[in-house]
Amino acid sequence: NVFGYQSFRSGQQEVVECLLQDRDCLVIIPTGGGKTVCYCVPGLANKGVTVVVSPLLSLINDQIQRLRSKGINASFVNSKLTQEERETVFHELSKSNTTYKFFYVTPEVALSSQTMDALQTMSANGNLTRFIVDEAHCIDTWGQNFRPSFQELYQLKRFGKPICAFTGTATIRTQSVIVEKLALVEPTIIQMSCNRPNLVYEVLPKKDQSGKGDVVELIKRRFPSRCGIIYCSTTRETLELAYELKTAGISAVYFHGQLDQFEQQSNSQTWFTEKADIICATNAFGMGIDKHNVHFVIHFTMPKSLEEYYQEAGRAGRDGNTAFCILLYRFEDRSKLLRLVFTSEAPDEVRNNQKIALDTVVSYCLSKNCRREIILKYFNDNSEIRCNNTCDNCNNQDIISPRNLSEQAKMLCQCVEEMLTKHAKLSVKQIALTFKGSKSKRDVETKGFHEIASYGVGRGAFKKDANVITFIHHLITENVLQEHLRSISDPCTTPYITLGNNAKLVRDGMKEIIIKI
Repeated sequence: NVFGYQSFRSGQQEVVECLLQDRDCLVIIPTGGGKTVCYCVPGLANKGVTVVVSPLLSLINDQIQRLRSKGINASFVNSKLTQEERETVFHELSKSNTTYKFFYVTPEVALSSQTMDALQTMSANGNLTRFIVDEAHCIDTWGQNFRPSFQELYQLKRFGKPICAFTGTATIRTQSVIVEKLALVEPTIIQMSCNRPNLVYEVLPKKDQSGKGDVVELIKRRFPSRCGIIYCSTTRETLELAYELKTAGISAVYFHGQLDQFEQQSNSQTWFTEKADIICATNAFGMGIDKHNVHFVIHFTMPKSLEEYYQEAGRAGRDGNTAFCILLYRFEDRSKLLRLVFTSEAPDEVRNNQKIALDTVVSYCLSKNCRREIILKYFNDNSEIRCNNTCDNCNNQDIISPRNLSEQAKMLCQCVEEMLTKHAKLSVKQIALTFKGSKSKRDVETKGFHEIASYGVGRGAFKKDANVITFIHHLITENVLQEHLRSISDPCTTPYITLGNNAKLVRDGMKEIIIKI
């Protein structure tokens, strides 16, 4: 009589029962899985107030409107409220007979002294039921850098109430980080399958350096007048791409975190109300959006991790219809993202994990294996994998068998070692040309690479020259070769290559290189 459903969806009842038993839990539930029902049903069944910690004001506003439209008394406090408005909410929460059932806050507000005092009063009055931490993967992805409050939420444990964390995706490592940072006690971990059968996964190469022409051509050819999101890596890209689309006659708006609140609301509403087909946005947009007819999500630049990719791509196809998740790939984009990683002030361990996460995305792009299988295995999802040709690799009519390229990797490592005696900074192109025995004057002969013993040792190893480049890219992601970023003062911007930490393992036969090329 509240949400209008006759029965629970798969996994929902298990979550509801866990919450009603007042246990700590971590729930991994995919987009569209019915997360709100999972914590609202116990919240309505129990006496008292459920406190929901959510990362974004827009997400909180959306949830508040949704609950109030169903007659549920939900409140919130944020930095936009006046002091008088905040005190009114806290006063009502502190009553022993409060009418509120749900109270929404950001992590920063949750840990403020005013909120903590109110929670103490609620606990003493018996009004505090439980805590819900929404989008809990942010504890791992955001808490390390610019939202430290995410990693301080363990302080909520002082009130002796259960905490239930919800997220759409989480690797085993991310799960352990969430459990540790929230100080969950013997938590029940409920993992629903993150498989979305209606989503089609594709990786397309950028044909030109900017990639903007590729996007315009793609949308005109495949998605005319269809609703979609294009994720960009910078605020500048959102503006430029939206302009490029509008110039081509495609209705588009842009969204990024540096826009003022009015512009953010205006642009997002233009898209939500179908006055624009496409929104070009940074990752500041989209978390928790409830728009069901998103026909495609395009990543204009590769994301920093598969978690980020799957969260954002998952905003397509919430209506259950076929939708497309397309990643535009250019290996050189890795260097731009890598520079952001290594110029950050994060601890070395965090930066190393970020590099590993980025290389996992590159491996996903390079792979000729089933993309759905790669994603599900990454998230330790053991549900049955049936792609049914819903990824570009499975839909490809050319059967590509895995090749053991360990010997070729050994030869290439030897080639690189010898090239380094001639020149300290090698490019991918120089290595590829020397390996296959090119007579290029500019990249080989003027450097003296044609004089090394391993010159041309890879001649005939691959049918196409492009495959040699792809092979080198694979070896970089496997840390057999290491890509180094040049300093800002260096007139040359192309990264240079040396042997990586795993080169010795390959040369000693301790690591095999088996890939599809």
